[in-house]
Amino acid sequence: MTEKLFHITEKGSDIRTELLADLTTFMTMAYILMVNAGMFAELPGVSYDAIYIATALSAAIDTILIGLLANLPLA
Repeated sequence: MTEKLFHITEKGSDIRTELLADLTTFMTMAYILMVNAGMFAELPGVSYDAIYIATALSAAIDTILIGLLANLPLA
């Protein structure tokens, strides 16, 4: 099913490489959530929690849209 949907071998990859890339992307995005929220929380009147949620939502929506509409592995 994954081959039919994503054409992994056609693009010169395999499942192991894709899973490693998924893990790397997840760890990077988790790091960015913390750094972005901490950086903007330094500004007066800005809540750490609000920036954290805004960053998470925008990343999730953008990643889903790019995956579904463009069929690209970008986050």
